[in-house]
Amino acid sequence: MGQRYTLVFLIAFFSLSVVAFGQDLENIGKEKLKITGGFGVDQNLYFSDGIDDRFNPYSYIIRGNLTASYSEFSMPVSFTYSNQQLSTSVIPFNIVGLSPTYKAWTLHAGYRNMSFSKYTLVGHSFLGGGLEYKKDRWNVAVMSGRLLKGQGFDSTSSQLPTYDRFGGGVKISYSNNGDEITLATFHAKDAVNSIDSFPVITGVKPLENHVYSLGFKKKLNDVVSIHFEGARSGIVKDTRDATSEGSSFSNNLYFMNNGTNVIYNNAFNGGVDIKMGKAKVGGQFERVESDYRTLGAYMMNTDFQNITVNFSRPIIKSKVQLSARAGFQRDDLEDAKLSKMRRFVGNINTSINFSKKLNATLSYSNFNSTINIKPIDQAFAQNSEFDRIDTMNYVQINQSFNGGVNYIPLESSNIVHNINLNANYSISSNKTPGENIANSVAGSMLMYTMNFKKSGLTLGLSGNGNINEYEAGESVFIGAGINSGISAFNKKVKIRLNLRANNNYENSVLTARLYSATNSYAYSIGKHQSISLNLRYTRRESIQQALLSYYTESFNEFLGSLSYNYRF
Repeated sequence: MGQRYTLVFLIAFFSLSVVAFGQDLENIGKEKLKITGGFGVDQNLYFSDGIDDRFNPYSYIIRGNLTASYSEFSMPVSFTYSNQQLSTSVIPFNIVGLSPTYKAWTLHAGYRNMSFSKYTLVGHSFLGGGLEYKKDRWNVAVMSGRLLKGQGFDSTSSQLPTYDRFGGGVKISYSNNGDEITLATFHAKDAVNSIDSFPVITGVKPLENHVYSLGFKKKLNDVVSIHFEGARSGIVKDTRDATSEGSSFSNNLYFMNNGTNVIYNNAFNGGVDIKMGKAKVGGQFERVESDYRTLGAYMMNTDFQNITVNFSRPIIKSKVQLSARAGFQRDDLEDAKLSKMRRFVGNINTSINFSKKLNATLSYSNFNSTINIKPIDQAFAQNSEFDRIDTMNYVQINQSFNGGVNYIPLESSNIVHNINLNANYSISSNKTPGENIANSVAGSMLMYTMNFKKSGLTLGLSGNGNINEYEAGESVFIGAGINSGISAFNKKVKIRLNLRANNNYENSVLTARLYSATNSYAYSIGKHQSISLNLRYTRRESIQQALLSYYTESFNEFLGSLSYNYRF
């Protein structure tokens, strides 16, 4: 039924495109047909010694795209094919799709993805069809197709079974001088008979979902603007459960037949933005209930509430750009979990342009979380003033500092010298009654490069250092690198060579040495063709048993790739 539903939509959408194309025929014969696109083949070779293979020994990817344009009509087609065998077939790797456009109309067919709104359809890939109309103040989009491909139960695999999932939706948006209002609705349902039966212990159940959303943006004046988006989702967690309490307005509105098996939840966000001269101030609020879900998104954070404010302003004759953000977050909105988190987040970012040759960036971020661990038997106990006696507070504090300086000490008509320094420091502290565990990480990298303009030669030296402090000890990385590149044969060939070496110390004892060499070649054949070759060799040499890192074994690893691209 789902495939038939998709086919009907495809035919209808294609007919609309043909009708739209046929409404303006006076330019036929006056315009030329233009065809542009490209074709590429990537081949990858991999082998290792001392560890299990982390990639396939040989793989290839064939990819291409083509766009045919005539007058105001264009039709792009793209495809990708590979011999890679993924662990899941839910998201296809070998795909083909097209999106022809004529004036305000765009048709999507094949493997495509579309987005309606944050809480409805959010970039989910589907096999089917879609149609978009964008003109003047209107933006209308519809889609229908298979969201997930069914995959049966396999006792030898950790992959859970998956039903065929079909869905469709509509979005209508109207905008005028910065103001906008958007309505969206989306429905999806699993096909119960799309796969064979499987053990109940997997916990997989066929789902059905329908969601509505309303959003708007409004500019109140030249200073203040507001925005809002709200959604309400109804979901059936097992469509095989036919328990029903009769028809209701909500169930009819959401096209749900399972009266007592439908769960409704809300999600919304809103905010205000204020311009005060060169300064910008804003505030945002978001709340997503614990069981909110849309089948139009692969993943979504739920059960949280955010309140944030932000500020930005240029100062000192716009040489300094300053921005800051702070907020509070909490979860367990229904007080149903065994733990409750309250979180404070704040950050400050600054960029400074001292001159054309010297600039710097500075940033600070503070992350503070308080988790309230409830006693296991709280669900069975009466709330009283004594409930908090057995409650444990767990506090986590993360702070991070980042800074960077870029300086050009010398620049002439032939050579440019550049010095770049980056440094970071972060600390985390996990506090529980009677225990305080603190970890810190500090790192820096200094790079000096010379760029010879006429010859295209680039030479660089770099040094890096990282110190990780744990309760169990200290881990230190110290390394250096050489970077080089040159353009040869009238800049048709670009050659790059990078060498790096690092030593790892734990509690002042050398535990491992790490080496890597990367070599790449890119050759342009005329205006349409190019060939590239990338080679990478990595070696790890284990010296002593490592307790604070994963460097416990020696190995050699090689990865090479050869690519050909043709553009027309």
